[in-house]
Amino acid sequence: MNRGDATGAGAVFADTAEASMPWLVRPGVPCCRGQAEIRSAIQASVRENARFAVTAIAPSGSGSEVKASVEVRSNLTSDFRFVRAILAVTARFSGNKIVLLDQQFDLADPVTARVARYKPLVEAVNAPPTPTPTPGGKPFVPAWRPIATPPNGDLPNTEWIELDAPGNFKLLAAVQRPVGPGPFPVVVLLHGGGGLNKSVVRNFQSGGYVAAGFMTVIGCWFDGDNPLNPPAPDLIRCPNGPPYEISYINKVRYADALVQTARILPGADARHVGVYGSSQGAGEAVLLASTGTQVQAVVSDSGPYAQGFARGDTPPIQVVQNLSAPLLILHGAAAGSTEDSRAVVQDAYDYEAALKALKKPYEAVYYPGVAHDPGPSGDPSSRDDARARTIAFFKKYLITP
Repeated sequence: MNRGDATGAGAVFADTAEASMPWLVRPGVPCCRGQAEIRSAIQASVRENARFAVTAIAPSGSGSEVKASVEVRSNLTSDFRFVRAILAVTARFSGNKIVLLDQQFDLADPVTARVARYKPLVEAVNAPPTPTPTPGGKPFVPAWRPIATPPNGDLPNTEWIELDAPGNFKLLAAVQRPVGPGPFPVVVLLHGGGGLNKSVVRNFQSGGYVAAGFMTVIGCWFDGDNPLNPPAPDLIRCPNGPPYEISYINKVRYADALVQTARILPGADARHVGVYGSSQGAGEAVLLASTGTQVQAVVSDSGPYAQGFARGDTPPIQVVQNLSAPLLILHGAAAGSTEDSRAVVQDAYDYEAALKALKKPYEAVYYPGVAHDPGPSGDPSSRDDARARTIAFFKKYLITP
């Protein structure tokens, strides 16, 4: 069914088992086979500048309804299908805004709670790109200096530096360079919530980046004390770094300091800088490229996209319109839960659907049977493939003319 086709009001759409775009349209077939608890009646009038409506009826007895101006071709049995349905309509009918009605939602009700959860997501997809806010005060000027090897930082062919960060904080970073004068394209690693561990640095350095012609900068973006993650024995502390903050948006400035400093290091090609983020660092990397920091490529390994960690936070999905760099998504697709409930694979599916709807350049790879982190510090079964894809992606955008 193409844009401009006419379908009479009251058409009912079937759910598809694979929940992939585009949804199959089967007029007259009930959408919710076997779902006595939740029924959704779909009414669509598909014509130019039409608004699309769905009424989701909650379990019998509750008496509550929620209406949204969106055509949903899903039985609402999963968040994944619901969001993909919304974003599919965004992609197909890009000239029409999709707006969930501003009303009170009953969060105890499984249908309305799901709609309420994704109200910010839908609003974000509809929103035009917005200017990145400029922090008050003096602009940040990157500066760095060489330092002695910190505790747990004894790694071969590695130079350690201290760099300035906003708020008079100091970050540490491990730098590796290829042989030769350069300039070399740069890959900056943002570690996960466990902090800057020796094993993280070693695993990333063993990934073939320097051999492929990249300078690598692996730095901390908080001091190492994360109440959500007990410190690892090989933690490389950043004693003068900022304290850990749950909020993503507040930490972007420290990730930005790493990127800006990487550009001015000897031998760096300031015009070709990529960022690799792992777990919380992945969400930070995507947010970094969506809030004004100019990088040329981003790899997101097991990132949370659709939800922020703190009330009032800005998860990456809310600024997806502003993403300014090609993105490679790497994510485990094991059934059930992941090691980190905030980085479930549905987050990646949701974010990918938004990228597709907005025609952003991206690649996405999902690893069946792999839970959290298919990349350099994670599951051995996916590590080599993830490394190879990452190197190829960075070569494509940082080296290939």
